[in-house]
Amino acid sequence: MDDNTNNIAKAASPLSEGSVAGLCPRSVASNLHYEAAGLYANMQRSGMREGQSPIQIDEAEAALEHLINDLPQGIFKDLNCGVILNPGEMYDSNGLLVLGQYHVDGRGLGRYVTIYFGSMILIYGNLPAQDFIEKLRYVLHHELTHHLESLAGDRSLEIQDAKDVAKMLGRIRH
Repeated sequence: MDDNTNNIAKAASPLSEGSVAGLCPRSVASNLHYEAAGLYANMQRSGMREGQSPIQIDEAEAALEHLINDLPQGIFKDLNCGVILNPGEMYDSNGLLVLGQYHVDGRGLGRYVTIYFGSMILIYGNLPAQDFIEKLRYVLHHELTHHLESLAGDRSLEIQDAKDVAKMLGRIRH
């Protein structure tokens, strides 16, 4: 068994007040990942009928575990609550669909990544399974970049994300 195996956990339900998967506290500060394709996600759906998906959550979890195992162990330094594949959807306060979050609990209780399977299905649910897994890889790498930057005291990606969101909101409102 690879050392990274403990870096993934599957949440039993969408984010609840206080905890995720009963392991980690809800974040006080977090970085959100928005995919450009999700610009109008709150207005459009992938065109799939409910219940249709080329990939099921257990397959996505296995793929995510494989993606994690392919990464160097050092990336997971201080990511003490690992990577959580949440089955739900997540929207930010503007109604934009969130694909992933990097969480840093301000009380020192934990760092972790959450990837929202439901959000990914809404945007990428019409893709073949292999293409969906590539999007999953992209979101994982994006959130882990937030983690590494956080450890280094760098906020470059967080600042770029904020600019991207402002740009998206400008397009939606105009």
